[in-house]
Amino acid sequence: MADSERPQPNPTGETEEKGTTDRLIERGREQLDAGARRVEQWAAGNPGRRGALDLAMGLNDRDRDSLASVLGSAIAMRLFLFAVPFMLTVVGLIQILGATGLVRSAFSGARIEGAAAAEIEKAIQVSRTSGTWLFLSGLVLTMWAGRSLARVIAAASTAAWRLPGRSAKTTVRQILTTTALVSSLIVVGWVINRVHDASGPAVTSGAFLLAAATYGTLWFFVSLAMPRSTTDPGALIPGSVVFGVSLAGLSWFMHYYLPGKVARASATMGSLGVAVATLGYLFLIGRIAVGSFGLNAVVWEQHGSISSVVFDLPGVRVLPRRFPKLRDYFDLEHRPDAASDVAGNDDH
Repeated sequence: MADSERPQPNPTGETEEKGTTDRLIERGREQLDAGARRVEQWAAGNPGRRGALDLAMGLNDRDRDSLASVLGSAIAMRLFLFAVPFMLTVVGLIQILGATGLVRSAFSGARIEGAAAAEIEKAIQVSRTSGTWLFLSGLVLTMWAGRSLARVIAAASTAAWRLPGRSAKTTVRQILTTTALVSSLIVVGWVINRVHDASGPAVTSGAFLLAAATYGTLWFFVSLAMPRSTTDPGALIPGSVVFGVSLAGLSWFMHYYLPGKVARASATMGSLGVAVATLGYLFLIGRIAVGSFGLNAVVWEQHGSISSVVFDLPGVRVLPRRFPKLRDYFDLEHRPDAASDVAGNDDH
């Protein structure tokens, strides 16, 4: 076949196809720009909503910049590793006290069945001497796991507040506070479950509110021990409230809906089913914990702290002038419009 008879490429067709693709891309960009302008116009006409939009965008940026998902996963794994020696400590302590019926009641209330329940029953059957060693070894391992957990939480707080990496130090206060929080979380969850089994909906609702307040208070003190850009404790209130309410909601889900699923998974899949359900629950806890740090930082940078509102009240506003240390501790010189300067200084 002569060269003139062979099929020749159609440069015109390729050019037309490329031009169509470019036009589609350009049209998409124009639609995105138009949508962004409409959002800006809507926000400009609604000053109150503009603040909510800025807060949402700031939270999204902070969540992405601080690698919140990665740190949340790290917290979840360390919570899982913390729970194992803690349960050994509890079982050993109750065995020493001779209150094995309390252990059976606790795990029966949690509706744990199958292979997991069998392993717990074996742990209960140890002697008092073995219980002493179980308690001591569990206590040491719990403190060690608490140290590892505190280091990750400190790193999450450091990233959320945009502090230098060397600020993520682990102190004895952080270890003890973190260990107390997680231990209390487990104990309070068990108490809520027992209250639900022994009472009606009204009491259960009160227990939910009490759990939210307890979780929020404990997390406030954990946040207080972690690195941050301000010494003002009022800056930690938003994240503590969100953490307490969210964790109480998760506890409700964990104790009122999930136990039946876990029991069936435990009977069918053994320890794997329990581990999957538990790790998923712990990941949500870790995600909420990291998010609370970001919420505290963004709210403080954009709107300041509730402490400024309190010290502007009549009769209270004179205290910072009389007590300079009080003014410095609550960081009353902080201005939301200077947040970017504060963050920039911390980075250097």
